[in-house]
Amino acid sequence: MITLRRLRLPARHDQLAVFAREACEAAKEAGMSEGEACRVELAVDEACANIVDHAYAGHPGDIDMEIAYAPARAFVVTLLDEGRPFEVPRWANEKPPASVDEVRVGGLGLRIIRQAMTEARWEFGVGAADGRRVNRLTMTRTLAPVAAA
Repeated sequence: MITLRRLRLPARHDQLAVFAREACEAAKEAGMSEGEACRVELAVDEACANIVDHAYAGHPGDIDMEIAYAPARAFVVTLLDEGRPFEVPRWANEKPPASVDEVRVGGLGLRIIRQAMTEARWEFGVGAADGRRVNRLTMTRTLAPVAAA
């Protein structure tokens, strides 16, 4: 895996655009189309907003983001926080609603993340490289193989 970005910023709304922009730029560096990069940008924005609003809920803290990729295989965004963990609802893995009338209150961001990325995995209370206990969200987008010339 090639590391494209490492970033640690305060978990505040005024930093969300920085996380999202860095993810979008890294996705383009990894060879994604504009549309694919925008999906990654949206997923990172949603995930970081959830951390700010729900994990920290007004308390100070940081978000660590690492972006890496394996050429022609996978693009991976990892987010770490020390906020409050949550239980991922079972319905977050279900088929998206067919109409706005079927949308449940809350949790739409989880569905957006799952639609934008190939895989999203939440882990809580895991050990970080620096010894902290953190929440870790690993979002992966499978990359198309490079066509032979």
